[in-house]
Amino acid sequence: MINFDKTNRQLLTSACLSCNDPHFSRPLEESPHVGCCSYSPEFSLFELSKIATDDSSFFFDLVNQESNTVNDYTIRVNAWIHPAYQKHANHLKRSTIEQEDLKISYSICRFFKENQGCTLKPSFKNAVCRSFICSTVEDRLSTDEKSHLLEWVQDIQSEATSFHRKHETILKERRMSLKEHPNQVFSYLKALTY
Repeated sequence: MINFDKTNRQLLTSACLSCNDPHFSRPLEESPHVGCCSYSPEFSLFELSKIATDDSSFFFDLVNQESNTVNDYTIRVNAWIHPAYQKHANHLKRSTIEQEDLKISYSICRFFKENQGCTLKPSFKNAVCRSFICSTVEDRLSTDEKSHLLEWVQDIQSEATSFHRKHETILKERRMSLKEHPNQVFSYLKALTY
């Protein structure tokens, strides 16, 4: 049911094609069924280093796109939010968590394409996108499969997190950030070897 793609270090399952997780159900009949691709992916230095090495124009598109949030050491690609969200958002009093859940249900990742799925190169996907498996799929796994899943998720997350922390520390020492010095950070990341 779940496969581990060793080349791209990502979890894959055909169950996503027919996602029936209630958390990821679409709020409107006319909106596309995106499943967990209602997410706003955040690229850490780990992914940005791969992007810088492989596709410099894409790196600078991420930096310069107005709809993105460029932080000192990450870039968040904010999901597109269906305009109908505003109508529903103001109807009832909701907690912050309920409001965020509602907003996510109206969101579509900017890299999602209907009838195709994710359009990002697998090597550019962040650790969350490469390791996320919804509870509906996970609940159908055997104990042994759940154990493998946990190992794979920890491995994917650990690799990205340790790389990010190491290079964030170095960039801080050099007083460079994506917000203030995108060209220098690009050159630094592009020069790294794996």
